[in-house]
Amino acid sequence: MSFVFQERPPIRWSGRYRRIPGKQSVLHVRWDDTVDLIWQDGPDTCVCRAQMTDPLQQLAQAVNRIKRAQTGQPGGSFVINEYGQVICPVADDSLERFYVGDCEGAIRFIGPDGEVFTLNDDEYLDTGDDWNLPYVGIAYNLSRHDRIYFPLREGYDTECQYPPWPDQRLIYALRCVRPDGGVRFVVNPHGIVLTKVKEDGMWKPKYVGRIDYQRWFPRESP
Repeated sequence: MSFVFQERPPIRWSGRYRRIPGKQSVLHVRWDDTVDLIWQDGPDTCVCRAQMTDPLQQLAQAVNRIKRAQTGQPGGSFVINEYGQVICPVADDSLERFYVGDCEGAIRFIGPDGEVFTLNDDEYLDTGDDWNLPYVGIAYNLSRHDRIYFPLREGYDTECQYPPWPDQRLIYALRCVRPDGGVRFVVNPHGIVLTKVKEDGMWKPKYVGRIDYQRWFPRESP
């Protein structure tokens, strides 16, 4: 499906939003209304430029309008959640976030080898396979008691959201990759579930599967 974007009047976002702390891969908009993906692969960083289309440029413009209005300058990160909602964080002391629109379809990026890739490519992957693309998505958790949850505040396990129905298939897949303890995982813009496993002293991204939207957290409204 071709990438499409529907801009919405910007509104402060109070819903689920959580990136893994530290230097991680991130979607990024430039001052000239172009988009790239900063791919952090262990100690290595690569900037993957997006193949720009009119809808993608409209997304970049919507994000930059918020950046300019709130900070006085364009450019910076943004997030697309598993429902295609585009959320723009503001890099100032307020830590506010704004919802600016909805998208469908995959953005096409040019990889370090010159090949085009999308974040929706899992056709030949099985649970536990290496994920050789950027590790991007909203972070969620699986408790040591096998409950999927979203922490409303970091470090406060009692303030959590839970999906309305447990997805035993997803829980089983996560445990196939990470058998013990609590697990942090991400869900990327296409509903693909990824986690990391420590191998040879480094945390390596692994493919888990896809969420079942019927058993997942509901789509939020701003």
